[in-house]
Amino acid sequence: MAHLEAVFQDLSYGARKLWRDAGFTTVLFDREGLRPKWRVLLFLAAMFMLWPQTERPVNWVVARGWIAGAGHDEWTALMHLAAFAAVLIPTLIAARLERLPLDSYGIPWRQAFRGMFWEGAAWGLAAISLQVCVLQAIHCISVHLSGLSGRTSFAFAGRWGFTMLAVALFEECLKRGYLQTVSGRTLGFWPAAVVLASLFGLEKLLDPDYRTLIAFLSVVLYALLMCLTLKLTGSLWFAIGFHCGVEWCTVFIFGIRTPIIPHPEGTLLNVVFKGPAWITGGQSGLMASILMPLLIIALSLVLRVRFRQTQQLAKPSSSH
Repeated sequence: MAHLEAVFQDLSYGARKLWRDAGFTTVLFDREGLRPKWRVLLFLAAMFMLWPQTERPVNWVVARGWIAGAGHDEWTALMHLAAFAAVLIPTLIAARLERLPLDSYGIPWRQAFRGMFWEGAAWGLAAISLQVCVLQAIHCISVHLSGLSGRTSFAFAGRWGFTMLAVALFEECLKRGYLQTVSGRTLGFWPAAVVLASLFGLEKLLDPDYRTLIAFLSVVLYALLMCLTLKLTGSLWFAIGFHCGVEWCTVFIFGIRTPIIPHPEGTLLNVVFKGPAWITGGQSGLMASILMPLLIIALSLVLRVRFRQTQQLAKPSSSH
């Protein structure tokens, strides 16, 4: 037995030496362990392997006719919750392996659905309402009541709220969670933000609704705005709330289509587009409106001021 252990140790030492001499130690690892680029690749591989598995229960429910299919609020909510699970599980595993709290990736669960979330939702709702009001003021759209009754409108408000929360959780945690944190360790926060925003913007070009220069620019600027709120607040909860507020207001309040909800039903108002598509966004939605990038730039300036004041108030006084 002792002889076998000695042989094993010799083989182990030889394998480590071969590994080191071949340069794999510097290629794969640095002083902090596995290099960030490999962590990102492993994270993406795990997510894409898990994704079909987390969607299986949803497909099973749809196949039995228990919920409506693609494009409806129930299907959209469950599919995005499944996708969120495929993102969250590798994030939890990475946090355990790296011996870091989930807060390190912008998801402090103790702050879930508290002040930052609701403030973000209010800002998102106000932003879309302002855009629609401007479009109506310049006679590019007309707004009409949909005729929903009071009880039905409350029911749809809750359903769309849940759906958009699922969308926001998935998209923000995927695009601004683990990937942003780990990429930022190597590239720096803002270079990583620009790279990821551009990559996800290019991915959106696969959708016909985003194949315009204005829509692409809006998507990239929106991603950078959410990164700014992450930088200013230290968590993703403002961004999740903002995203939820934007989507909920767009679909439920104004009944405007989005790429994930092409035919919204159970909406409070109906909007009819009358102006040119480059102003209203047309069939591509509000993201393709020239007002959207202007609105995002204005929001970035306002939010910097708002959170700069909060950060200054939170600093301890140095005059003692």
